[in-house]
Amino acid sequence: MKKHITISSIFLLFIVSCKNSEEKKDTIESDFYEGCMQSIKKSAGSVYNFKLSQEYCNCVTQSVLPKLNSDEIKQISEPNNQNVLEKINTLVEPCLQHYLTKSESLE
Repeated sequence: MKKHITISSIFLLFIVSCKNSEEKKDTIESDFYEGCMQSIKKSAGSVYNFKLSQEYCNCVTQSVLPKLNSDEIKQISEPNNQNVLEKINTLVEPCLQHYLTKSESLE
C-alpha cells in the first residue's frame, strides 16, 4: 500500500504550531516538529514508520522555518494567506518527495 501524506496536513501543522509566533525559536521548532509527527501518524495510519517520519519532520522543520520571517509565521493561521502557503508548499516539496520515495521502498 502506498503511503500518502498531503501538504495540506503540513499546513494544519503550521497553523497549530505557530499560533503564538512570539514564542522562543526552540519552542516553535519543537512544537512544529511534534505537530508534524502527529500529522504523519494520523495520515499514514497502519503504514506509519516512526524513523522515516522523524527524517521527514526534521527535513520539513529545517527547510521551512528558517525561510519564513516573523510576519509570514503570523500569517499562517490567518485567512487569505495564499502567498505564504504557496511558499511553504514549495519549501516542503523536496522533503515530501524524499519521504514518498523512501516509503515506497519499504513496501
